[in-house]
Amino acid sequence: MDRLTEKNSLAFNFSARATLPVGAGLGSSASFSVCAATAVLLLLRHINIPKPPASSDPSTGYIDVSHQGRRALPLALAQDVNHWAFMSEKILHGNPSGVDNSVAVFGGALAYTRPGFAKKSGMEVIQGSVPDLSLLFTSAGA
Repeated sequence: MDRLTEKNSLAFNFSARATLPVGAGLGSSASFSVCAATAVLLLLRHINIPKPPASSDPSTGYIDVSHQGRRALPLALAQDVNHWAFMSEKILHGNPSGVDNSVAVFGGALAYTRPGFAKKSGMEVIQGSVPDLSLLFTSAGA
């Protein structure tokens, strides 16, 4: 990570547009932060795009990208992206829990408790199988 903190850093502009509602609690800032962190790390050549997995169906070339116990990114690469996405979330929100960016990078389900409650503070992976859910989100406008 030393290359990322050098004073002779490269300057660039980064812009994005999204149609996700802001402030709706859907983790859109964390998703943006993960994308921005990945783009910057790629631009600075701190990380490389991993090779795609082998085809799940050789006759069609289809690649099954569901997690099913596998990681979409190598762990070290995912940890770097998560670290810098969390830094972005700190700029955007001040004191984020880190849950949204962690779920955006690693997937799965996490539970978070802030300090001061009866339970130990921090993130815990929700163990066991999390059922697939079909959800419909609507915006009531505001």
